[in-house]
Amino acid sequence: MTGLEMESGATFSPCRQYRLRIWRRWSAEPHALFVLMNCSKADEIKNDPTVTRCYRRAMAWARSGFLRVGAVEVVNAFSWIETDSRVLPQRIKEGIDIIGPGNDQAILDAAKGPAIVVCGWGNPGNLLGRGAAVLALLRGAGVVPYALAVNADGTPTHPLYLGYDLMPSPLANLAGGTR
Repeated sequence: MTGLEMESGATFSPCRQYRLRIWRRWSAEPHALFVLMNCSKADEIKNDPTVTRCYRRAMAWARSGFLRVGAVEVVNAFSWIETDSRVLPQRIKEGIDIIGPGNDQAILDAAKGPAIVVCGWGNPGNLLGRGAAVLALLRGAGVVPYALAVNADGTPTHPLYLGYDLMPSPLANLAGGTR
């Protein structure tokens, strides 16, 4: 991890089919929370491209002086571990609870004390009305949700393929199609 001392961890369900939280910490500053769509196979130690992009983005914010953060944490609208979001509708048809037990509480717990909460679940995050439910959950807890960009359908854009030059804005201030 570029030679930095970094604490890493994750919280899973007992069956390890659901990942509730994953984090990477490099200093004692508050964390940047990313609320994304669904979990990959990243774990306590191993990153995936999304986790890597999120912590690199947060480190860049800290270095630039935009936002003092010392960690990144990722939670998801759906805690079911599935690397291909296109199969989530099939998992629902199979009777799998893709939201996952304890996921709302994990989101709320992670949303306590971050420097910023950046949403990015894209259109698939609207399955089961989940995007609106997560926004209501966050706003009900007094959190101001941010996004890097918003898709034409109004969903916050997933950060994986967005440039590092984009800075977060309050979600209500972003217009659709800014991707």
